Amino acid sequence: MDHDNAVGRRLLELQGLESMLRNAGAYDEALTILDQMLELDDSYSPALNNKAGILMLLDRYEEAGPLVQRAVQVNSDNGQAWNNLGMYLLYAGEPEEAEQAFRKALDCGYRHPGVMQNIARAVMAKQMQQIANHTAKNEIPKDKRPQPRFLERVLPGAASSSGFARWLKSLFGGR
Repeated sequence: MDHDNAVGRRLLELQGLESMLRNAGAYDEALTILDQMLELDDSYSPALNNKAGILMLLDRYEEAGPLVQRAVQVNSDNGQAWNNLGMYLLYAGEPEEAEQAFRKALDCGYRHPGVMQNIARAVMAKQMQQIANHTAKNEIPKDKRPQPRFLERVLPGAASSSGFARWLKSLFGGR
């Protein structure tokens, strides 16, 4: 990403304009500016990452994936790009890889408060995927099986319909 002074200055000018438009919610206009930036330098990591981020905000994940992957390739120290890659991977149904990407974002010093929430989302998605896989195979491990119902633990026999009826009658004096 060696730029002569004129290209470097122009990229910075466009980056400032794009940031202002993105923060104002003018996503289509920001995407136009990002395209101009990528015409100047097709491997400019901030433009790749920001375009991917906007596309994901617009639920255009398929378009965002290659861009955010390229942003990480170009600048592997960009924590924001790693976070965006994690979001893309989570959408793509790859929670384990997403968790790794989110952790890499932290390793790069990216300290956005949402990163920890994203890690939690990835862990939960991974667990849900494992449970779904076990359920589909009818192989739920004992430690993952549903526990006895709360009512049954608190009031033995109350979980059955007749036990529950007896319990209700006892509460209301046999009425």
